[in-house]
Amino acid sequence: MEKENASMIKCFVCDSMYVPQNVCIECNEPFHTECGADLDLPLCKLCSDKKVADTERRGCKQGLEKQADKMLTQSQWKLPVVNIGDNVLINIPEVDRGRLAPPNILAIIMDKTDQDLYILGTKNGKLKRLYSQNEFQLSPSVFLSLSEIPSGSSVNVREEAKLSSGSKQGFVPCSCLKGCQTKACRCVKLNIKCNLKCHKSYSCKN
Repeated sequence: MEKENASMIKCFVCDSMYVPQNVCIECNEPFHTECGADLDLPLCKLCSDKKVADTERRGCKQGLEKQADKMLTQSQWKLPVVNIGDNVLINIPEVDRGRLAPPNILAIIMDKTDQDLYILGTKNGKLKRLYSQNEFQLSPSVFLSLSEIPSGSSVNVREEAKLSSGSKQGFVPCSCLKGCQTKACRCVKLNIKCNLKCHKSYSCKN
Protein backbone atom coordinates (compact mmCIF):
# COMPACT_ATOMS: atom_id res chain seq x y z
CA MET A 1 0.00 0.00 0.00
CA GLU A 2 2.83 2.39 0.88
CA LYS A 3 4.57 1.56 -2.40
CA GLU A 4 1.35 2.28 -4.32
CA ASN A 5 0.98 5.66 -2.59
CA ALA A 6 4.60 6.46 -3.34
CA SER A 7 4.04 5.86 -7.07
CA MET A 8 0.98 8.14 -7.21
CA ILE A 9 1.35 11.68 -8.53
CA LYS A 10 -0.94 14.70 -8.81
CA CYS A 11 -2.91 15.17 -12.04
CA PHE A 12 -1.98 18.37 -13.86
CA VAL A 13 -5.65 19.02 -14.73
CA CYS A 14 -7.75 18.18 -11.65
CA ASP A 15 -5.03 18.00 -8.95
CA SER A 16 -6.22 14.57 -7.81
CA MET A 17 -3.73 11.81 -6.98
CA TYR A 18 -3.43 8.89 -9.37
CA VAL A 19 -0.99 6.34 -10.74
CA PRO A 20 0.64 7.91 -13.83
CA GLN A 21 -0.56 6.46 -17.12
CA ASN A 22 -0.58 9.25 -19.72
CA VAL A 23 1.61 12.25 -20.53
CA CYS A 24 0.25 15.12 -22.64
CA ILE A 25 2.08 15.50 -25.94
CA GLU A 26 1.67 19.30 -25.81
CA CYS A 27 2.57 20.35 -22.26
CA ASN A 28 4.42 17.13 -21.32
CA GLU A 29 2.46 16.97 -18.04
CA PRO A 30 0.93 13.75 -16.58
CA PHE A 31 -2.85 13.31 -16.51
CA HIS A 32 -5.20 10.41 -15.88
CA THR A 33 -7.75 9.06 -18.33
CA GLU A 34 -10.73 11.04 -16.96
CA CYS A 35 -8.90 14.32 -17.71
CA GLY A 36 -7.89 13.42 -21.24
CA ALA A 37 -9.57 14.79 -24.35
CA ASP A 38 -11.65 12.53 -26.53
CA LEU A 39 -8.88 12.20 -29.10
CA ASP A 40 -6.68 9.41 -30.39
CA LEU A 41 -3.59 11.32 -29.25
CA PRO A 42 -2.65 11.62 -25.55
CA LEU A 43 -3.83 15.20 -24.99
CA CYS A 44 -5.08 16.71 -21.75
CA LYS A 45 -8.32 18.72 -21.67
CA LEU A 46 -6.50 21.98 -20.96
CA CYS A 47 -4.38 21.71 -24.09
CA SER A 48 -7.35 20.49 -26.10
CA ASP A 49 -9.43 23.51 -25.03
CA LYS A 50 -6.50 25.79 -25.87
CA LYS A 51 -6.26 24.28 -29.36
CA VAL A 52 -9.99 24.83 -29.92
CA ALA A 53 -9.75 28.45 -28.70
CA ASP A 54 -6.73 29.14 -30.93
CA THR A 55 -8.58 27.70 -33.93
CA GLU A 56 -11.61 29.90 -33.23
CA ARG A 57 -9.39 32.98 -32.84
CA ARG A 58 -7.73 32.30 -36.18
CA GLY A 59 -11.14 31.85 -37.77
CA CYS A 60 -12.37 35.17 -36.31
CA LYS A 61 -9.24 36.96 -37.54
CA GLN A 62 -9.63 35.51 -41.03
CA GLY A 63 -13.30 36.51 -41.04
CA LEU A 64 -12.50 40.11 -40.08
CA GLU A 65 -9.74 40.33 -42.69
CA LYS A 66 -12.10 38.93 -45.32
CA GLN A 67 -14.79 41.45 -44.37
CA ALA A 68 -12.29 44.34 -44.48
CA ASP A 69 -11.05 43.24 -47.92
CA LYS A 70 -14.65 43.04 -49.15
CA MET A 71 -15.44 46.55 -47.88
CA LEU A 72 -12.26 47.91 -49.47
CA THR A 73 -13.06 46.22 -52.77
CA GLN A 74 -16.59 47.68 -52.76
CA SER A 75 -15.23 51.13 -51.93
CA GLN A 76 -12.67 50.98 -54.73
CA TRP A 77 -15.34 49.76 -57.12
CA LYS A 78 -17.66 52.70 -56.33
CA LEU A 79 -14.97 55.38 -56.43
CA PRO A 80 -13.25 56.24 -59.72
CA VAL A 81 -9.51 55.82 -60.15
CA VAL A 82 -7.61 59.04 -59.53
CA ASN A 83 -4.00 59.88 -60.30
CA ILE A 84 -1.47 62.53 -59.38
CA GLY A 85 -2.19 65.65 -61.44
CA ASP A 86 -5.96 65.10 -61.60
CA ASN A 87 -8.18 68.09 -60.80
CA VAL A 88 -10.72 67.48 -58.03
CA LEU A 89 -13.52 69.38 -56.28
CA ILE A 90 -13.64 69.61 -52.48
CA ASN A 91 -16.91 70.44 -50.74
CA ILE A 92 -16.72 73.50 -48.46
CA PRO A 93 -18.59 73.03 -45.14
CA GLU A 94 -21.28 75.66 -44.62
CA VAL A 95 -19.58 77.03 -41.53
CA ASP A 96 -16.44 77.71 -43.59
CA ARG A 97 -18.27 79.11 -46.63
CA GLY A 98 -18.74 82.82 -47.08
CA ARG A 99 -21.85 84.41 -48.54
CA LEU A 100 -20.30 84.68 -51.99
CA ALA A 101 -18.13 81.57 -51.81
CA PRO A 102 -18.91 78.67 -54.16
CA PRO A 103 -19.92 75.29 -52.69
CA ASN A 104 -16.64 73.69 -53.86
CA ILE A 105 -13.01 74.62 -54.27
CA LEU A 106 -10.82 73.41 -57.09
CA ALA A 107 -7.71 71.46 -56.15
CA ILE A 108 -5.18 69.16 -57.74
CA ILE A 109 -3.77 65.85 -56.49
CA MET A 110 -0.13 66.41 -55.59
CA ASP A 111 0.78 63.09 -54.01
CA LYS A 112 -0.55 59.94 -52.35
CA THR A 113 0.60 58.47 -49.03
CA ASP A 114 1.11 54.82 -48.11
CA GLN A 115 -2.20 54.99 -46.17
CA ASP A 116 -4.12 55.85 -49.40
CA LEU A 117 -4.57 59.48 -48.33
CA TYR A 118 -4.10 62.30 -50.80
CA ILE A 119 -2.12 65.55 -50.61
CA LEU A 120 -4.06 68.27 -52.43
CA GLY A 121 -3.04 71.72 -53.55
CA THR A 122 -4.76 74.84 -54.86
CA LYS A 123 -3.55 77.93 -56.69
CA ASN A 124 -2.96 79.52 -53.26
CA GLY A 125 -0.87 76.67 -51.80
CA LYS A 126 -0.96 73.13 -50.47
CA LEU A 127 -3.94 72.22 -48.30
CA LYS A 128 -2.92 71.62 -44.70
CA ARG A 129 -4.66 68.29 -44.16
CA LEU A 130 -4.78 64.95 -45.93
CA TYR A 131 -7.91 63.77 -47.74
CA SER A 132 -9.39 60.36 -48.36
CA GLN A 133 -10.87 59.66 -51.77
CA ASN A 134 -14.48 59.89 -50.60
CA GLU A 135 -13.91 63.53 -49.55
CA PHE A 136 -13.53 64.84 -53.08
CA GLN A 137 -14.74 64.18 -56.61
CA LEU A 138 -13.06 64.34 -59.97
CA SER A 139 -13.44 67.63 -61.81
CA PRO A 140 -14.98 67.33 -65.28
CA SER A 141 -12.47 69.87 -66.59
CA VAL A 142 -8.78 70.55 -66.01
CA PHE A 143 -7.96 74.06 -64.81
CA LEU A 144 -4.91 73.52 -62.59
CA SER A 145 -1.49 72.02 -63.18
CA LEU A 146 1.14 71.04 -60.64
CA SER A 147 3.42 73.83 -61.84
CA GLU A 148 0.82 76.41 -60.77
CA ILE A 149 0.88 75.36 -57.11
CA PRO A 150 3.11 77.77 -55.12
CA SER A 151 5.78 75.93 -53.14
CA GLY A 152 6.32 76.75 -49.50
CA SER A 153 2.80 78.04 -48.82
CA SER A 154 -0.15 76.20 -47.30
CA VAL A 155 -3.81 77.03 -46.65
CA ASN A 156 -6.83 75.38 -45.10
CA VAL A 157 -10.26 75.05 -46.69
CA ARG A 158 -11.62 78.18 -44.97
CA GLU A 159 -8.70 80.32 -46.09
CA GLU A 160 -8.93 78.96 -49.63
CA ALA A 161 -12.68 79.67 -49.78
CA LYS A 162 -12.03 83.23 -48.64
CA LEU A 163 -9.18 83.80 -51.10
CA SER A 164 -10.97 82.28 -54.09
CA SER A 165 -14.25 84.16 -53.57
CA GLY A 166 -13.24 87.33 -51.72
CA SER A 167 -16.11 86.74 -49.28
CA LYS A 168 -15.33 86.95 -45.58
CA GLN A 169 -18.77 86.62 -44.04
CA GLY A 170 -20.06 83.29 -42.78
CA PHE A 171 -16.99 82.54 -40.65
CA VAL A 172 -18.07 84.45 -37.51
CA PRO A 173 -21.89 84.66 -37.37
CA CYS A 174 -23.33 86.77 -34.56
CA SER A 175 -26.42 86.14 -32.45
CA CYS A 176 -27.29 89.71 -31.46
CA LEU A 177 -30.78 90.68 -30.31
CA LYS A 178 -30.44 94.50 -30.34
CA GLY A 179 -29.83 95.54 -33.90
CA CYS A 180 -26.06 95.03 -34.28
CA GLN A 181 -25.07 98.68 -33.73
CA THR A 182 -22.18 98.45 -31.28
CA LYS A 183 -18.96 96.51 -31.10
CA ALA A 184 -20.67 94.06 -28.82
CA CYS A 185 -21.72 92.52 -32.13
CA ARG A 186 -19.03 90.24 -33.51
CA CYS A 187 -19.70 91.31 -37.09
CA VAL A 188 -19.50 95.04 -36.30
CA LYS A 189 -16.34 94.49 -34.30
CA LEU A 190 -14.69 92.75 -37.28
CA ASN A 191 -16.08 95.31 -39.74
CA ILE A 192 -18.06 92.77 -41.76
CA LYS A 193 -21.72 92.66 -42.71
CA CYS A 194 -24.30 90.40 -41.10
CA ASN A 195 -26.12 87.89 -43.26
CA LEU A 196 -28.69 85.12 -43.02
CA LYS A 197 -26.39 82.97 -40.93
CA CYS A 198 -26.49 85.57 -38.15
CA HIS A 199 -29.41 86.32 -35.77
CA LYS A 200 -32.51 84.61 -37.13
CA SER A 201 -35.35 87.08 -37.78
CA TYR A 202 -34.32 89.89 -35.47
CA SER A 203 -33.91 93.38 -36.87
CA CYS A 204 -30.39 94.39 -37.91
CA LYS A 205 -28.75 97.71 -38.79
CA ASN A 206 -25.52 96.18 -40.05
